[in-house]
Amino acid sequence: MLVLPTAYRIPKSILMGVISLSMLLKILYTGKIKIHKTIKGIFILNVLTGLFFVIYGYYNLAPGAFSVASVYIFWPILYMLYISGINNYKTIDTLIKTLIYSSIIIGIYSAMYILTMIGILPNYDLLMNIDMGQMFYIGGRRGLLEFRLYSFATIGYLFPFILTAYLTWKDYESPPVSRSILIVGLLFCLFVIAFSGRRALIALIFISPILAWVFSFSVTSKRKQILKFLVYIIIIVAISYLVNRYLMFIDLKVYWDLF
Repeated sequence: MLVLPTAYRIPKSILMGVISLSMLLKILYTGKIKIHKTIKGIFILNVLTGLFFVIYGYYNLAPGAFSVASVYIFWPILYMLYISGINNYKTIDTLIKTLIYSSIIIGIYSAMYILTMIGILPNYDLLMNIDMGQMFYIGGRRGLLEFRLYSFATIGYLFPFILTAYLTWKDYESPPVSRSILIVGLLFCLFVIAFSGRRALIALIFISPILAWVFSFSVTSKRKQILKFLVYIIIIVAISYLVNRYLMFIDLKVYWDLF
């Protein structure tokens, strides 16, 4: 669901039905929902807020008011049901690994897709027939090499998550994945974002380090290491700019004009 969001709905619906049924049976068997009261409060507030705006939109004749009810009412209920089944650290670690490895899979597919479209790799039917909402074009309205995947929505959440994990997991004795895996995930996220041509995703590259840096300062005492990491980021960006200016691989002015 992370690598292929919005696609292959029938098998996903079957899988979600099985998981939901197992969660309901567990709740009925134990007679309680294992969720912290704070999370319950946020859940109730979220659903009531969504319900209010759906009704408000309906009475104000907003088109699609009821069609978004699934997003603001049904999905929060479903997510809360799934959260109730997470009752140990092993499950949480598995979910975190899934998030990070998904970024790597998305990045590998994106690289193979771009290299195939520009003629470097041969055209594999299996690669091109996977329904990921692919679209590729060079030039276009902005003069960029751009492509599109359904997975862009996933990358928008994975990049800040992995970046924050990289900055804060130094104090953990046994993190879910190694720091080298986090770096690989970050690089693949940056690759996908750079060629997405999406202003919101590109802005995420600049906003996420600031937010992650502020958050990491509040949860770790190793501030010198965090500052060192930021210095490395600045050096990498500066070197990339100089190399790009020499090779003219990407017209940076085009990215600037996006905003």
